[in-house]
Amino acid sequence: MCVIIVREPGVTLDKTKWDSAVLNNPDGWGISVPDNHGQLLTIHSAVAEGEELYELLHSEYKDDKVLIHLRYTTAGETSLRNAHPFPILEAGPDGVDMRMCHNGTLPLWTPGGNDLNKWESDTRCFVRGFVRPLMKRFIKGMSSEDILTDPFIDGVLDDHCTYASVLTFIDGYGNVSIVNEKGNGGFYDEDGTYFSNSYSHDPEHRLPYSKKAGYK
Repeated sequence: MCVIIVREPGVTLDKTKWDSAVLNNPDGWGISVPDNHGQLLTIHSAVAEGEELYELLHSEYKDDKVLIHLRYTTAGETSLRNAHPFPILEAGPDGVDMRMCHNGTLPLWTPGGNDLNKWESDTRCFVRGFVRPLMKRFIKGMSSEDILTDPFIDGVLDDHCTYASVLTFIDGYGNVSIVNEKGNGGFYDEDGTYFSNSYSHDPEHRLPYSKKAGYK
């Protein structure tokens, strides 16, 4: 599965942990950076570019809050169209940008092997079929900040997730919501950075047991 990182402004990510996270999640990345006026800059890649992204995060975006997703493909193609964060709301029609990342699996939203959209990831299908329509209804009567802090909306989203799924939202003002934040072993480090799991920091996580250090 993937890893989600919410990096606070001015925080330097541990390079050793970063390298392990990229090693374990090599199937693309995406970031969303709020301008704090309602819009998000979102950049995607379908391939792992750990060094370039690390440099970008600590140069051009070093003073910004950033939502980061490193992907490990479990459903759908490894392609730019399946890279997170996914668009939920847009400043033009909705008055504010909002994006979402997912760590985990959503079996009920995974296309079948014979479906025409079998190239799509489970997250992409979930966003299109449920999350985006839901948020577009709520934004008509609520601010994005209220949406991202509403316990009822959190519960509705959580009910559609598996126990190990984590959903993370960010809007163009820098408001963040994490649904089931501890579900996949999520935690905050001493700098306030959120990681949706800790196993991505283990460089041997994807190795067969027979090849791990200390295995006999």
